[in-house]
Amino acid sequence: MSRQSFTREKNAWMVVRTLKKLGLKNAGVNENHDVILRDEADGSSKKVSGSAYKIIRHTAYHHGTLLLNSDLQNLGKVLKSPLHPYISTLGVESKRSKVTNTGVEKDVFEKELQKEFFTTYNKSRPSKDRMTKNSAKVINVGEDAMNEIQAVKDIFEELQV
Repeated sequence: MSRQSFTREKNAWMVVRTLKKLGLKNAGVNENHDVILRDEADGSSKKVSGSAYKIIRHTAYHHGTLLLNSDLQNLGKVLKSPLHPYISTLGVESKRSKVTNTGVEKDVFEKELQKEFFTTYNKSRPSKDRMTKNSAKVINVGEDAMNEIQAVKDIFEELQV
């Protein structure tokens, strides 16, 4: 999206609204813009989503994770790199947090998030025969898109900077 209209909170709250619609009424956003689930009994919270951002010239990119039904016991193991002490980066260091799964099915979440995306950005999903230059659309792409879709290749190259 344009750098001008980008805020870290907007997309996090879009995910929260989606989770609430799917029955997770205790979803919220913390001070780091992570999506969390609060424990109503003791007030504690666990992270279910984190994000990363890159701002280049006039464009802001946002990507995030969401724990749906992950193997949490192995998650910590795969996130610990033996190279960590030797790597220097300009990025913001991740903050360790207690995590949990949402328990939401991927296809169900994806469908609801797409609806919320169009609501959030005040766009209606156009029919296939009414697509215009300014129409918003969601395209699910896999790794093969890196070689097949020029726009994806261009964005990938820009993000390598």
